[in-house]
Amino acid sequence: MRFPNEASPPARYGNTAIRAMIACALCVSVATAAATPLVVRQFTSMYTNFGVELPFITRSVVELPYMFWALPLITLLIWRLWPDRSRGALFALLFAIASLPVCAGIVIFALYLPIFQLGAVVG
Repeated sequence: MRFPNEASPPARYGNTAIRAMIACALCVSVATAAATPLVVRQFTSMYTNFGVELPFITRSVVELPYMFWALPLITLLIWRLWPDRSRGALFALLFAIASLPVCAGIVIFALYLPIFQLGAVVG
């Protein structure tokens, strides 16, 4: 039950909130995309010393570390193409936040898979 002086909640986010959500979403997605090549660079010299063929997922991450730069573009597309821009900003932010652990998990799995395979052969 509403009281006569009680204001109704806003149906949409304000422009400042939308800008803040998009800025945060872009920061998270750019950080994810920028960190990947830095991490991959540490592992590439080690893989050349192995002398074995790398698994497909590892080869993909090592040869195309910049593929994660699609994340900021996808984030912007979610915001721009969503029917309601204020909800689109929220979903773009949620996508960016969810993509961080997913991408990190894929990269970590891909980079450590050859090490575990080599350890299984040696052990």
